[in-house]
Amino acid sequence: MISKKTIAEIFDKMAVEDIVGDFVHLKKRGVNLLGLCPFHNEKTPSFTVSPSKNIYKCFGCGKGGNGIDFLMEHEAMSYPEALRYVARIYNIEIEEDYNKEEDIIEFQHREALQIINKFAAEFFSNELNNTDKGKSIGLSYLKDRGFIEKTIKSFELGFAPSHPRDKLTTKAKEAGHKEERLKELGLSNQYGNDFFFDRIIFPIHSLSGKPIAFAGRILKKNVKAPKYLNSPESEIYHKRKVLYGMHLAKKEIRAKDLCFLVEGYTDVMMLHQNNIENVVATSGTSLTTEQIRLIKRYSKNACLIFDGDQAGIKASLRGIDLLLEEGMDVQVLPLPEEHDPDSFIQSVGHNRFTEYFEERAQDFLFYKAELSRQTAKNDPVNASQAIQDLVTSISKIEDTIKRHLYIKETAKLMSVPEELLLEELNNKLDKQFNKKRSERLKEVRKTSQEKRETSKDKSKDAASTLLEKDILRILIQHGEKSVDEDQNVASFVIENISDVIELIENENFKKVLNIFIEHYNESKVPTFAFLTQQTAPEIRKTVIDIHEGKYDSQYSKNWIDMWDMGLQTQPMPDENQKKDALEALMRFKLNKATKLCRENLELIKQYEQEEDAEELMKHLQIQKKLTEIRNVFAKEFKTIVLK
Repeated sequence: MISKKTIAEIFDKMAVEDIVGDFVHLKKRGVNLLGLCPFHNEKTPSFTVSPSKNIYKCFGCGKGGNGIDFLMEHEAMSYPEALRYVARIYNIEIEEDYNKEEDIIEFQHREALQIINKFAAEFFSNELNNTDKGKSIGLSYLKDRGFIEKTIKSFELGFAPSHPRDKLTTKAKEAGHKEERLKELGLSNQYGNDFFFDRIIFPIHSLSGKPIAFAGRILKKNVKAPKYLNSPESEIYHKRKVLYGMHLAKKEIRAKDLCFLVEGYTDVMMLHQNNIENVVATSGTSLTTEQIRLIKRYSKNACLIFDGDQAGIKASLRGIDLLLEEGMDVQVLPLPEEHDPDSFIQSVGHNRFTEYFEERAQDFLFYKAELSRQTAKNDPVNASQAIQDLVTSISKIEDTIKRHLYIKETAKLMSVPEELLLEELNNKLDKQFNKKRSERLKEVRKTSQEKRETSKDKSKDAASTLLEKDILRILIQHGEKSVDEDQNVASFVIENISDVIELIENENFKKVLNIFIEHYNESKVPTFAFLTQQTAPEIRKTVIDIHEGKYDSQYSKNWIDMWDMGLQTQPMPDENQKKDALEALMRFKLNKATKLCRENLELIKQYEQEEDAEELMKHLQIQKKLTEIRNVFAKEFKTIVLK
């Protein structure tokens, strides 16, 4: 377990912009940094990194936190893993409070899975490099394919032995790993044997380089078994969101502002071996929108390099529209029919490959147009279909100017009047719009019933939540400021809310308030840094949401004079902190008293119907007291309460 001293040093040295900047392209915007949010799909940047506060916040999807939170959310790291990752960046030596055996007992489920995968990756690597069968079968195969030792180590390749069939499973269990977790990760089968055997193993890594899954390639020829076996999806592996080799390629993709996209694991490895490092592959699946969005974090430019045969051409055509739909600029590098990327770069080398790319890479339109001409020849039906396909691709482009320029170019290439193409384009755009609208309407209908059932309760809870939030906002933003010579805002609020703390409904708000109470008991006020660094994730998120919410630092100077009421949705100037806090407390207490009155009235009606005289009399007395309390608050706050 990492010591508190080390954790404090990590947070002291960690700069959120350093951590986030490895995964998100950030641009300077005033005192902050801005980028496209990596947690949801957006076209206009709303993801803000604040170096001064050492936090990030997306104003689109609401995600927020510090650098550790980012790694946990974005990279699926556990808290200790994220700490260790940051410690490596800043060369911080980690002190352990407990030994590794004790740590394993404390690891949560996700972390346990990651540790098992690391164990498996080391096992497979050892089998490849340090056993007779691994060297004679696995290494020989890889070297025959042209891979050098550096490449094999960079991609952490391994070998799964065939005998005994439970070798990995047995060793993992001996190391203290649970068999049900081995099965969950697809490392063991239902009979307790190893899932992978007699195969070359390709570990699949997260962006931070952690093994999260495996692919096994069979070595025997002319057998009915599948060429590749892949790990099943798990809590730490979702194949739609993963690109093979991205952990090694991301910096080079950003540097070159271009991503080469291939199909196979060995394609990535061989290009990488020949110093083409900005390359990734789909990982056991067809190209997905999630994978495209992952590429887009580092570059908007993609070049498809698929096999030169018909299957490769079809894969290219399938990927083009998906890439265009996500706002990517798309090129295609057609290879000779007898080649795939692996064999091609082996045959021509780095320099010739670079020249070939500069000479032969085609914008998607020219690539599709050339294929269309070959397909159509003198057949009007085929020609018409080819033109339809081109216009369909163009319709996926969101930029209006780009669409118009592509239509003009298509008209020239295919010898078709531009007006006809524009008419066809508009028809397709209308259909796409109607389809999206229909999908949205279906979604609305699907959820409308739930909303109707819960909206009444939500509207009642909303007022309470906002009032609770306002008290927390005052504590977080102004807790250390003075309300008079002897008291700060935090102590003033806590002393005036202590009798109704149990009425706080939001559990996370209550946890934050309890932190302020604990510090108050020691005559302290928790700092923003403490709240966003040394607390639980749900508390950190709550604090950042409140601090970075819709409370603007600018407000109308005449507001207080006009209404004789403190501003409730914006920070107050120093001389009005007491008034701001007092009014927030009074609003909160009035709301709670009114709610208790309403709930007690419901009980009175119930006991009237049940003719329970004893309970009825008791709750009538309660109602009288509650009404008196409510009216006191209302009078102090100059508010009329309607019955």
